[in-house]
Amino acid sequence: MTDIVFGVHACVSMMSHAPENILQLWVQQAPSSRLNEIIQDAKNLGIPVQTVSKKVLDKKTQEQSHQGILLEIKSVEVKSETHLKHDLSHIAEGHKPGFYLILDGIQDPHNLGAIIRSAEAFGVQGLILPKSNSVGITPTVRKIACGAELGLAIYQVANLARSIEILKSNGIWVVGTMMDAPQTLYQCDLKRSIALVMGNEQKGLKSLTQKNCDEFVTIPLSGHTASLNVSVATGICISEVARQRG
Repeated sequence: MTDIVFGVHACVSMMSHAPENILQLWVQQAPSSRLNEIIQDAKNLGIPVQTVSKKVLDKKTQEQSHQGILLEIKSVEVKSETHLKHDLSHIAEGHKPGFYLILDGIQDPHNLGAIIRSAEAFGVQGLILPKSNSVGITPTVRKIACGAELGLAIYQVANLARSIEILKSNGIWVVGTMMDAPQTLYQCDLKRSIALVMGNEQKGLKSLTQKNCDEFVTIPLSGHTASLNVSVATGICISEVARQRG
């Protein structure tokens, strides 16, 4: 099984961080000086290079903005609930508090890609996604994540409620985010082992997910804007976790 990565920044990041996962580089005919530099870097790494028409790249990316460059790569590993159980047992053995992020039905690949970048940057140990009613790790997600998905454990699970129970049984405190929560993000103790739960772009947290949370927080807003994009809200929340932990 293979996947693709496209776009200049995403491809450069993949070549920098995981060249061993790259099978082939596809570049549009009459490449720019920037693409010629990338071609040379690929050749230096021993990556096969193939020059093709824009039409070929358009077809491979389903007409998305590829910027004239595409990588064929080995399939990115997405972990399961079994892996989550195993990895949590090692977290429990260590001295560092756990830090997980649960996304309850994110639909927009651009949101997921941006969240992955923030999560990896701020030290999230694992990102948990439901298999159904949620975007997966698509080429668009990888383009937006710019390689951050390679440095973050990502779990796709069949039963989100069961996975939350697994987290809780391993000493992880589950903190949901809601607009009408009784406390703000900045009042909550985030130095404990926690899993932050972010909801769907329009509907927020599902009722079953809410029932499984230990407490809730909200981001206090002082302007006329009533709500934030989920990727922005996630970035604010996980940066506060990092701030509290020093």
